[in-house]
Amino acid sequence: MKPSTFFLLPLGIAMAVTGPAAVGHSQDGGWDSAAYGGGGNKTSGGGLFGASIFQYGYLDAGYYLYEFDNAVIESANGFAGTLSIPIVDSFFVKASAGFASPKSKSGEDLNYLNWDLGAGVGLPIFEQMDLVLEGGMAHQRFTSSILDDPIDGWGWYASPALRLMIGDLLELNGGVTLQNVKSDGTLSVDVKALLHLTPSVSLTGGVSFSEDVNRYGVGMRISF
Repeated sequence: MKPSTFFLLPLGIAMAVTGPAAVGHSQDGGWDSAAYGGGGNKTSGGGLFGASIFQYGYLDAGYYLYEFDNAVIESANGFAGTLSIPIVDSFFVKASAGFASPKSKSGEDLNYLNWDLGAGVGLPIFEQMDLVLEGGMAHQRFTSSILDDPIDGWGWYASPALRLMIGDLLELNGGVTLQNVKSDGTLSVDVKALLHLTPSVSLTGGVSFSEDVNRYGVGMRISF
């Protein structure tokens, strides 16, 4: 399946579920915040950016498999995490980082590090779907004498994405990220699924595809 197909998946599902489902919820006199684990409490007013059911305060941590687009570098296990802090309504600041220690085919130890620091806003499109616009500064480090194009520098990133609730417990996230570090631009397609066990605890699974590295993993989210 092409990476672009993953980005279109949440939007396609949204068309199927946000019609009658959204009407049904809007006609319900009460709101059970426990039913929407990642949505938290639904606001009754419009808010500065509209009334979103999603929480934008959370801590993600996950264990990932990194696959590098280089014939001399082996796949490696690593970690990734995100901290998002809401400032006003669905406007938030966010820091993300990923790290892995792959080996070359000759046994040389390498270090891969990527982190972002930025801000964004969630804009409700339907009751069950937000458009999330985000951007900020980026840093990437992956250097070695065996690499044809090593990188160690700063730049920027921009990311439009969708957050979609399906039913009461399942959330899908899908988007693209453009990152430019030292005038070297890369585009990634990112898809994540969340199973909300409680309003504060969720299990996560996600994939990210780019021309340099693919990432697959599972983890946990603590919402606040």
